[in-house]
Amino acid sequence: MPHAAPAFWLDKWYLDCVSDVGDVFIGYAATVHWKTFAIDYASVMRQAERGGVENKTTLRKNPPPAISDDRISWRCDALGVAGEWTRLAPPIEHTLYETREGSVRWHCLMPVAAAQIATPGWPPLVGTGYVERLVTTIPVWKLPIDELRWGRFHAPGDDVIWIDWQGPINVQLVFVNGQRSPHARIDDAAIAVDVPPVTLRLDRQRVLRDGPIVTTALSTIPGIRDMLPVRTLNAHETKWCGSAVLTASGAANSGWAIHEHVRWPGGTVRAP
Repeated sequence: MPHAAPAFWLDKWYLDCVSDVGDVFIGYAATVHWKTFAIDYASVMRQAERGGVENKTTLRKNPPPAISDDRISWRCDALGVAGEWTRLAPPIEHTLYETREGSVRWHCLMPVAAAQIATPGWPPLVGTGYVERLVTTIPVWKLPIDELRWGRFHAPGDDVIWIDWQGPINVQLVFVNGQRSPHARIDDAAIAVDVPPVTLRLDRQRVLRDGPIVTTALSTIPGIRDMLPVRTLNAHETKWCGSAVLTASGAANSGWAIHEHVRWPGGTVRAP
């Protein structure tokens, strides 16, 4: 017999690009289904390293990013955005959390990519990029999580990706040049990896977004305050883009990192 469709479904794409001088693009494309509620959402951010920022959002239905061999293209006519990412490293996949109710599956489709983005009113952006897709069939307000740190770092010849999920269920994923490291110490300022022995130091002077997600990432979704629990609405997000330095065997390699810290206030949702 065919499986019943999940009551909740979140399919969220994240795509970014940072140029050699630190100009940044971040894009989101998501579809949410919950009971009789369904919404499509897309947003983009452009920010110049030396000033100037633009944020745009649409709730119009738009085709998701398209995968073709080693390329991902995303065109959102409602936002006037067209981008292409060409894979420079193999993909990574991991199930972050799973219960009888559903799962949270992380697909890092392009840990490192050559990217080029066109957005109206801005010069073309060329740099290195990253693409991931998160598919969740558990309502996000039911996830047993208190804090989340996520980030990606690119430099010539090196890349680091990290996810640090803290709460009743702890999940830590750190990949250095595509290889998973068994343990790391992670905070907002640095990632210290035991094997291989490397340290990534992060500059946090340039804040891309800071505040409760109901006033940042979710602010344009109509009726959102009536649908989600207060704890979820008040989750506080801080996202940075800045220079970073990877040190390994006494040698330093400089590049750019995008990283974030999300904190959920109040009582913890217990794991089943």
